[in-house]
Amino acid sequence: MKNGFLQQATLLLKRLPGFLRHVLLHPEVHVTAASPNVVRFRNLEAPTRDGTILRLDAYRPKGDSSPRPVILSAHPYGKDNLPERKAGIWKICSQYRMFRMPAPVHFSSFTGWEAPDPVCWVNAGYVVVNLDLRGAGQSDGLWNPLTVQEGEDVYDVIEWIAQQPWCNGHVGMLGVSYLAISQYQAAALNPPHLKAICPWEGFSDVYRDFTRPGGILENGFLKLWSSLNAKMSRTEVDLFALFSAHQLDDETYKIRRAALEEIRAPMLVCGSFSDHCLHSRGSLEAFRRVGSPQKWLWTHRGGKWSSFYSAEAFSDQLAFFDYFLKGANNGWASRPAVRLCTADGEAPGQERIEHLESFPPVDVKPTSYWLTAQGQLSQQAPESSATLSWPEAQSNISWTISFAQTVTFSGPMELMLNLKVDAEDLDLFVAVGKWRNGRRVGYEGSFGFDQDFITHGQLRLSQREIDPERSAPCAPVLRHQQHLPIKQGELLQVRIPLFSSSTRFHPGEMLKLQLHRRWFFPRQPVSGQFPASYEQCNKPCTVTIQTGGQNSSALICPQRSC
Repeated sequence: MKNGFLQQATLLLKRLPGFLRHVLLHPEVHVTAASPNVVRFRNLEAPTRDGTILRLDAYRPKGDSSPRPVILSAHPYGKDNLPERKAGIWKICSQYRMFRMPAPVHFSSFTGWEAPDPVCWVNAGYVVVNLDLRGAGQSDGLWNPLTVQEGEDVYDVIEWIAQQPWCNGHVGMLGVSYLAISQYQAAALNPPHLKAICPWEGFSDVYRDFTRPGGILENGFLKLWSSLNAKMSRTEVDLFALFSAHQLDDETYKIRRAALEEIRAPMLVCGSFSDHCLHSRGSLEAFRRVGSPQKWLWTHRGGKWSSFYSAEAFSDQLAFFDYFLKGANNGWASRPAVRLCTADGEAPGQERIEHLESFPPVDVKPTSYWLTAQGQLSQQAPESSATLSWPEAQSNISWTISFAQTVTFSGPMELMLNLKVDAEDLDLFVAVGKWRNGRRVGYEGSFGFDQDFITHGQLRLSQREIDPERSAPCAPVLRHQQHLPIKQGELLQVRIPLFSSSTRFHPGEMLKLQLHRRWFFPRQPVSGQFPASYEQCNKPCTVTIQTGGQNSSALICPQRSC
């Protein structure tokens, strides 16, 4: 315990100067004054089916009123919340200072929070529309987040836009985070003039992806986000209080889950492997479940904003929309469905990019690495029955394997555990990390954290019930419909889902599986993963893990043939 504290203190002191430079001086956000050739038409009024007026800004080329395709973003963050120059310094959204960025970000002063840059898109032949959702910014009404009503509002705005003289009748949607989530509810209603969507990292299941993964309440970012939205919008919904009060996956969550299978619009979805606390699972689920026969997946393991505003991402977004909104003969339809980014080293940029037809790739084979009582992962199941005791005083327990040849894992993992617990309930947090030369390789993670594991997952044992019809090897799906009691001395078999990733191991590198009873990282912004935090059901107890014989435990990995 003492050594762990010293390591954390040393890391904090090492990172403090860089953190202060980022917050107090200026993060790597480079804003340029908007071109005078792009004109902002403010507070245009679009009616919804119940008569509520929503207001939007349209960005169009100066002196050119010819109809063009439209790129729409819809969100609660305020369309007027744009960069502003004061005393020679650009005032930007505070989130850019709160969270570290692994690479510089460049956009114009017309660019709203997590929205496409209007200057880039207008110069590419589009009109850009930035919409305040109901109850936000300049729009009327009360904000009812993530609901079908929000989708209906966006549907009505899309159809209103299509009738404007500056629109050619073709509308697409683009944006990050909430600007991605708002696309699902609207697209599930299939507005006639919505021709394509590009949700760039957005959860699609608010329970499993964000607020209660594994049945454990997220009480860090959720509390912060709920508080900020209460200040920015007009709403009667306290999201943190609402989700705190509902432990099971009930109607509260169901009404905020879009019918992905109903979506027919072509889709390019970004599913990163670096936002496991928020958007990663939901984006990949959208790719898997959306009903459109024309869908593409763009993966990465970089920063959220630096990836979205990168030249490569813009080029692919533009080619996608040019094909579906302009009818460009650019070959997009023949492009492979998946851009797969595999982490193949330690430094940023050491990645392997492949273009494949599916995710996980077709050559993936679920492969079991068996837990042994000696703390190793074995490719052979232990024949003799054995157990491993994990007392309360021990902060975590781990198993390792060193690879003699190159191995690649692409897709979700699962930890299958057989265990006994002498308590009424317990939270388990599972991490899979890569080690090289005696130290763990840190990966990009949620909220700008750069010391994340390859993947992780979690489970409250009373929420262990599996949906067998929806589950598959490496990909169990938890029901979250009831609390299952734990009987004294009962041997439990639990399947803990771990988020998708894609990582290559080279000879001599080591995989380490860790099992914790609480969230892995400190909740502070310098060396921790601020603001991520999860509640704890951590009653004193001893855990006994079965590591051999008929009831062996295993880490099941999506191993590729190359």
